[in-house]
Amino acid sequence: MDGNPIYVAPFLGLGVALKAPTADGSANQVIKTDGSGNLSFVTITSGITIDSTAITGGSANRFLIENASNQVSESSTLIADGNLDIGGTYAFVVNTGKWVAFKNSGGAEKGYIKAGTNNLHITSYGGGSSGLFLMADTTRDMVGVNQSSPTANIHILINTGTHVGQKIDLANGQSANAFEVNSYGVTAGERARITNDGEFSNSFGVTGSEAFGDGSVIGAGHTYSTVFGNGNTTGSTYQTLIGNTVVGGSGQRVVGIGQGITFPGGLARIICLSPVGTPGGMTSNGFYAGSPSAIISDIYFGEGAIDATPTDITFHGTGGSGTDIAGADITIAGGKGTGDAAGGDILFQTSDAGASGTTLQSLSTAMTIEGNTGNVTIPAGTLAISGAGAAEIPLSVEGAAAQSVDLSQWNPNGVTVGRGARITKDGEFSNLGIGSGANNELFGEGSGAALTTGADNVIFGKGSGAALTSSFRNILIGPLIAPTASSSFNDNIFIGKGSATNAQTGDTNIGLGSNTLLQMTTAAANIAIGHSSLYRTVSGTNNIAIGTNAGTNFGAGASLTGGDYNILIGDGSGVIADGDNGIAIGRNAVTDANALVVGSTTVAVSNVYFGKGITNATPTAYTINGTGGSGTDIAGADITIGTGAGTGDGLPGSVLIKSAPADVGAGATLNDLSSTVIEVSANATVGTLGFYGATPVAQQTGVAVSAAAIHAALVSLGLITA
Repeated sequence: MDGNPIYVAPFLGLGVALKAPTADGSANQVIKTDGSGNLSFVTITSGITIDSTAITGGSANRFLIENASNQVSESSTLIADGNLDIGGTYAFVVNTGKWVAFKNSGGAEKGYIKAGTNNLHITSYGGGSSGLFLMADTTRDMVGVNQSSPTANIHILINTGTHVGQKIDLANGQSANAFEVNSYGVTAGERARITNDGEFSNSFGVTGSEAFGDGSVIGAGHTYSTVFGNGNTTGSTYQTLIGNTVVGGSGQRVVGIGQGITFPGGLARIICLSPVGTPGGMTSNGFYAGSPSAIISDIYFGEGAIDATPTDITFHGTGGSGTDIAGADITIAGGKGTGDAAGGDILFQTSDAGASGTTLQSLSTAMTIEGNTGNVTIPAGTLAISGAGAAEIPLSVEGAAAQSVDLSQWNPNGVTVGRGARITKDGEFSNLGIGSGANNELFGEGSGAALTTGADNVIFGKGSGAALTSSFRNILIGPLIAPTASSSFNDNIFIGKGSATNAQTGDTNIGLGSNTLLQMTTAAANIAIGHSSLYRTVSGTNNIAIGTNAGTNFGAGASLTGGDYNILIGDGSGVIADGDNGIAIGRNAVTDANALVVGSTTVAVSNVYFGKGITNATPTAYTINGTGGSGTDIAGADITIGTGAGTGDGLPGSVLIKSAPADVGAGATLNDLSSTVIEVSANATVGTLGFYGATPVAQQTGVAVSAAAIHAALVSLGLITA
């Protein structure tokens, strides 16, 4: 320590000369170089310094790490931003049974990994196996999701009923299958799969075919077939087999539903429903239900065997499609016998009403068609053929190849044979009536009961035309129409209950709707359409009323009892004081003689459109005309546009002629009627007139014949601007 140079490791050839201090330092001092070869003893007062930061203390088993300021600090947690590379054979080693915890940015533990003896356990809970976790069994190559002891390659345990067990979200534009189970040696995608549209499928690689169930097989080339169940096998194309061990056979287009059905080879277009076994004697184009091993003895259609509100059903043959195509027959056949044994009968059964209760009634045979003879048998007492007994229903049914008389007749006592209800030789219902009139047709109890000489009447309805005797060419459809009319009641058409109830005479009326022309006695040539239309018309003629209560007493002075040539359209429309030649349109619209009224206080009509309606892409101009003259030098009629008249000292209304100027800018919105072209107003003594929105003024008088005076007069009328 004399201050002379000291050569460090000269034997290594480094040749670095350092000058030692001249005296020994104090206890715990260290030698420090100044970078120029001079050494000195110094005291460490701030610990080891790295990147200008002193580390003055620490704890056992802690790390020195670089912080965000590029300084070294110590921590009990090792945090790697990016890849953590630990040297050795393995990148990271955790002892068996130990957990590796993962924390979020807030320091909370959210996930754990533990290596077991034969498994790897990943969970969101530390130190346990409950909750959401993934278990990899390394000895059996099995993975369990929420399952600590998996028994399959992938074993999932759903631990809550509100979670979806397995979910696969497909890519936008997915073109490949979402899931496939490919048997060994089978082309991928030809067995069980979930398609790119999320559909279950198992096509066996055959176009248009699907198979579902253990052992169900689509044969090679058996296109457009479907099998569903256990052990079903197709034998040709277009086969549908549902159930267990259904074998399709070699025929096309067969449907088999049931168990143990085997279709015979070569048969096609068959539908078979059998709980167990194959029906005997199947042929092509047949429908079979049941088999010798599972007999179907009752068939129910509709809602089942019983229901609180059973619905009627209809059996149909196929109808024609096209011009003049006949519909198909329906054949109901009893079972065929063999040898000299009789064929089966066809029985029609019904049940009779019994005591009140819920017990089903018993069926009894109402009619039998015998298989051996073809005879129709009806139980005794239900139908009597002789007609000899007063308590029996007399019925005569006669028929022949060249039938020339009625097939059936119902002849009341004392009535000429053939004048009562009958079925003609051509199979038509008819009732000529009790009299001698020709071409009458009567249907309904008491209809046309008094017709003696009247002819060409059609009366359909209970009690209608009951008092008619010598009337002609009437059509009455509905109950109680014209029940009191007797004679001179001709060429009328009434459809609806109670029409013309009080009629005595009256011709050429038409009433459509109940109670039309109900109080008529001698009314003629009227048309009433709608319930109670022209209800109170007694003697009016040539009126037309359309609408419920049209032309009926609906408001003071609005009943039509004797007016003629009126047209009334709308509920409750009418004409004042039985006027003639009035037209009323609208609900409760009331017209006067020779007047047209549209609307009423009940339903006001504030706008009237002529031409093509309210709007149209190509509106057409129209002209309102007065009547023109006909003949030599005949003047045409005036057209008067009148305002609404006031009462007392009330002013009359104004007459405004408006236009709808084009708005600024193109578009499809209708322009408003905002521009008044001409306005005619009135005061108590004289009318006033204005043009183009000008305030109406009285007639200009005393106008001087000068440019200024004429200009002022035209400005006051609004014809020109100032």
